[in-house]
Order: sequence, then structure tokens, then C-alpha cells
Amino acid sequence: MRCRLRRKIAIAVGCLLGVGVAGAAGFQLWRWDRHNVRDRYEQTLQVRPAAPEALAEQLRLDTRMLADVHVEVDRIEAEMLRMNEQFLVAANKNVGIFTVEQEEAIADTYSRYLVLRRALFHVMFRHMDYAKVVDVEQQDRSFLLSYGAGLSLYRNAVIFVSVFKDQPNARRKLNEANQRLGVPAGMFDEMFANITSSQNVQLLKNSMQEYAQRRPRLLQLPGLQKDGLDRLLARLDGYEQQLAEAYAKLSEGRGDVLWTMLKANVQETAYGTQTFVSTMVAHVRVPLQGIGFTPETVRQAIQPKLKPGDILLTRRDGYLSNTFLPGFWGHAALYVGRPDEIRALGADPALEAALAPLQGNDRDGFPFAAVEAIGEGVRLSSAEFALHANSLAVLRPKLSNEQIRTAIVRAIELRGVPYDFSFDFSSQDKIICTELVYRAYAPSLDVPFEEVMGRKTLKPDAMLKELFASAAEPRAELVLYGVADDGKLALRNIDELRATTP
Repeated sequence: MRCRLRRKIAIAVGCLLGVGVAGAAGFQLWRWDRHNVRDRYEQTLQVRPAAPEALAEQLRLDTRMLADVHVEVDRIEAEMLRMNEQFLVAANKNVGIFTVEQEEAIADTYSRYLVLRRALFHVMFRHMDYAKVVDVEQQDRSFLLSYGAGLSLYRNAVIFVSVFKDQPNARRKLNEANQRLGVPAGMFDEMFANITSSQNVQLLKNSMQEYAQRRPRLLQLPGLQKDGLDRLLARLDGYEQQLAEAYAKLSEGRGDVLWTMLKANVQETAYGTQTFVSTMVAHVRVPLQGIGFTPETVRQAIQPKLKPGDILLTRRDGYLSNTFLPGFWGHAALYVGRPDEIRALGADPALEAALAPLQGNDRDGFPFAAVEAIGEGVRLSSAEFALHANSLAVLRPKLSNEQIRTAIVRAIELRGVPYDFSFDFSSQDKIICTELVYRAYAPSLDVPFEEVMGRKTLKPDAMLKELFASAAEPRAELVLYGVADDGKLALRNIDELRATTP
């Protein structure tokens, strides 16, 4: 019975953080692990050895690893608190929204913690059957490792939630799904609900009681100071005190969590309806007013003028969505070109992985050459598909090859992110066409957002106006502006382009 209870305690700690054993091992890390945390702590889950000699070595290794993980977690926690003070979204240019750099810093810190958390899970589950260890000293050490890792996971979640639970902007950001990290939506609120669950708290108390009973014997373990177990015991004592102080505050928010989840369910239903309607609108055509650029015109007259990183603004007169989108320009995309053209921008460790998807063709057999966010989400498109429009403006940002190459890699890596039919720039789990361009080039082409129907967003017209706000020093070069004349390209000048966004 006691063994089953211990197993329940270990599993409960896993549930507190929103993942089980398989989930803990399934997270994907961002490609830029600058601190090499992944190399040090990435490992496969191993069972606890049965032989006393092998177990002694495993206990030594796990004790060392747990101490190292605690050092790294302390460092990450300090970074988190520092970012919480520095990332004042109210002071950002686009008030209420994290900048792309801030989001990347948060993701970098979070991705490193996910690796450390996985290491903690491995230690906890490797030793959760400590009661089966025959040797008393080894059993105590095995218990201490499992309890220490489990309490660390719980305590880290409590600190994380307590810091951000009363900050709406941060909380909304932390509830977003993160496709790259494999984090589902609503993770923060689920974590909040789990750590304040009366059942889970009771399981934790049972675990603490066993620690209190064993503690006098743990203090007598041979090599206590040499192995660093004295520091581990002091840390666990401190964790218990921190949890005791934080629990009352967190418990007050349980009703808030339930309300947040209920509201999210209502919003999800509304968003589903909105998505359905918007998708229909995006694909419904009225009779075309003229013929858009033909594939031959794209290949022969337009594409030879393009370079990787060019911003494409298009208007398709036949789409019903133009009726609802204010402004002349209805869509923005990023031209990336052919892999050999992108490689000419310079070497990048992440470049080849990003270029791999570009080797294919679209459904019509045309080679991929652009990235755009449309109703189906962020996807690769051929130039023939992306430029099938009645009007086209091609803008070339005045940036370095390195900045352009980074933008292309970022845009390709966003493939699969859903389209944001609410047109809300405050979230990154769903994005719109201009947001794809903005996120790819941020902060190099930082532009202010505008409020439309209570949401921060960026229209293609506003992007064009911002890039050409200064006639003397525009932030982008006009490659071409033209309209389709019986399927062919009829060029227009920059004054006519400016007139599209009065």
C-alpha cells in the first residue's frame, strides 16, 4: 500500500506540471541552445540498477546531476525574475505586446528549463520505487533523490505561477501553445489549477511527512558533506518553507483559474465559429475584375527581378475578403527564392535545415519560392501562387545579408502555425500575413501597430506607409509596382504606389 502511495505521489508531481513521463521526454528544443544545457542533461530514461554496486554508482551520478541541475535552475529563476522586471510591455512601442526579442528571450530561458525539468523527472522516476531497495543506506539515498527531484519540480511550478498569475499580459503569453517546444495551449492555467488542487496538495503533504520521518536518519548518512547531501537537505528544508508561504496566496486564485478556463472554453467556441466564417470568406470569389498575373508573366517578367527577402504586397480584386479588410493592399508575403540564392547570403548553422522543405513543389508542380500566412496557416508557396494577383508591390528592405538570411530562416520555421482569424498581434500561437513578415524581420523593420476592433494589428497598407514614411530615407527599396493588364505586368511608378495608401 505504501509503495502504491509513493508511486501516486511521483505521478502526481508529473501531473502537476501538465505532462506525464512520456510528455516530459517528448519536448522539442529550439535550435539555438546557447548555453549547451541540452548537451549536458539530454538523456534517455534509465531504470534504477538492482545490483548494489551498480546502484551505488547510479546514486553517486544522480546526486551529482541533481546538484548541477539545481545550480542551473537557480540561474534560470534569476533570469526569469530579471526579465519580469525588465520586460514591461506597457512601456513597449506597441503597448501591451511583447517584442519579438523579448519572446525569444523567454523561449530561450523556457527551453533550457524544459531540459532541466526532464532531468529532474528522470531522477524522480528512476528512484520512485526506493522502498524496494534492501540496503537501508541506499534506500535512504534513493528516497532523498526521488523526493528532492519531485519537490523541486513542484516548488518550481509554484514559484513560476506565483510570479506571473496576476500579470494578464504575461499570463496570456504563457498560456499560448508553442509549436516549436511542443507546449500545448493553456499550460499556465492548467499548472495553476494542478498545484492548488486539494488532492495533489494532500499527496505532497504525505510525501513531506515521510521526509520528516526519515530526516534524522538522513542526517547520519556517511559522506553527507562530501557528497553534498547536506546542501540538498538544506535546500529541501528551504523549499518547504517557501511552499508554506506561497500556498495560501495561490489557493486564493483557484476560483480565478476556474473562471479563466470557463471563459477560454467560451472564447474557443466563438473563435471556432469565427474561423469557419472567415475561412469561407477568404476563399469565396465574386466575378473577377480582369485577369491576374499569369504564371508565364510571373516567371518571365516578375520573378527575375526578385531577390530572397523581398516583401510582396498583393491585392486580389476577386476575393470577397477585400470587402472586409480596410485598405487597398490585402495581403503580404515573403519571397525566399531558390535554395542556392539563399545560400549566397552567407553560411548559417540553421540554414540547411530550414532550406530542406524548399526542395519541393506545390500542388500545381511549381517550385516553392515564398512563405505566406493564409487561411490554411503558414505555408510554403510557389511564386506563381503567391503572385497570382491584380496588383503587386515588391519592397526590398535596406538590410544586411545576415539580417535577410535570418528573416528567411525564421519565416520558414513558422510553417504550420495556424492563421489568426482574430487578427490579434498579441499572440504568437496564431499569426496573420503581415505578422509573418514582422516577426521574420523584427527588430530590423520594427513598425507600430494600430488598434482595430479592440485588437493590436498591422495592415499591409500601414506596413507600406511605414517603410516609405520618409521620402528622403525610405527603409525599403521599391523593386516594382504594377498591375495586371490582361494577365501581363503593367508597371507603375512610386508616386502611384503612394497614392494607394493616402
